[in-house]
Amino acid sequence: MAPIGDNIFPLIQEEMTYGEEWTAAPQPKRPGAESNVHELWGGWPMMVSSKTEHPEAVMEVLKYLSDTEIVSEVAKRYQPTTNSEVMQSEEYVEAKPWAADFEEAFSNTIIMPSHIKQGEVMNILVDAQQEALQNTERDPAEIAAEFQEKLNELE
Repeated sequence: MAPIGDNIFPLIQEEMTYGEEWTAAPQPKRPGAESNVHELWGGWPMMVSSKTEHPEAVMEVLKYLSDTEIVSEVAKRYQPTTNSEVMQSEEYVEAKPWAADFEEAFSNTIIMPSHIKQGEVMNILVDAQQEALQNTERDPAEIAAEFQEKLNELE
């Protein structure tokens, strides 16, 4: 068992058949918090300054990134999608046979808020996760406090 994301599943699928040699499931619910469970989706926010010299070029990039065909290509081979047309397509379901197992969890997803220092935030969160995984005897509240302090320093 490993806590990994949907973006890794296609690589596993190349080597093993889903439902026969491997399977996936949302993270287990924490005892006592079953009624308040949400999956978190991190993102790669794109910010555009109102002072950009080339607003037309920015719009073309955003149109490209939101194009259903482009989104479909990325979603089938890598990242899950929030595009409902892609998510319901036969090609997506065929490429990602595990998608149906995550429908309920994804319907309760909360988008992690963007931050101007998103890359630094993600690095701190990964470091916190690694600390918890490598030092399983350490108090989780202590780990959380340590890394919360680092997040607070970013403000």
